[in-house]
Amino acid sequence: KLAVKPASEAWSLSLEGARPELMDRATFESGASPKCHATMWKDARGREWTGIPLWLLVGRVDDGLKHGARAFNDSLAAAGYTVDVVASDGATVSFDSSRLGRNDGILIAGLLDGAPLPAKSFPLQLTGPDLRDEERLGGVARIVVRPPGAKPAR
Repeated sequence: KLAVKPASEAWSLSLEGARPELMDRATFESGASPKCHATMWKDARGREWTGIPLWLLVGRVDDGLKHGARAFNDSLAAAGYTVDVVASDGATVSFDSSRLGRNDGILIAGLLDGAPLPAKSFPLQLTGPDLRDEERLGGVARIVVRPPGAKPAR
């Protein structure tokens, strides 16, 4: 018996910084695969979130080096900048670059218990063990790397 399933909903994640990128769903899912940068975390309720550490996504746009652990520019992060994670409704959580550097405990998740996120979190969720509850954010649409003095993302 052949069952026809609807195609997955298309979405993109805007990465804004020195080298902006519009990351499509396929690229994010490839990066979040076990053979690439997949990071998993179980929350207090036993739910498993799977995604990519935020620092790796920041590393795609903080300078000219786009992929891999060396893509995150430690010197720039040490000098200081702000990263805004912005939901589609405009809600924003901001981080100092020193908090994000090579920290796998703050991630952008695309799966919950192996399935796409529920509507309130879709398409991506800011989550992880190194966040306070009020920093968890669903519906993530943009990640903005702001140099010192730049206005917050809206």
